[in-house]
Amino acid sequence: LASRDVTDDTPAERVAADPGRAIAIEDSEHGVASAAAAGTTVVGYRSGADDDLDLSAADAVVETPSALHETLRTHAGI
Repeated sequence: LASRDVTDDTPAERVAADPGRAIAIEDSEHGVASAAAAGTTVVGYRSGADDDLDLSAADAVVETPSALHETLRTHAGI
């Protein structure tokens, strides 16, 4: 990133989106924590390589693509 790319606003603010209406899919502790702090519904995704990560701050944690799909259907009505 160049210094001009770093701003104080979040990506959601840049597009005038309501973080409370978004769903973040994250596979790291930092990603889960960041999305949760922004007020976004968070789905933690365990990809197998990092099964020992603490994703407990997520609203849901899934381990397979089919479980992810079902969780999205539940949370977003997809």
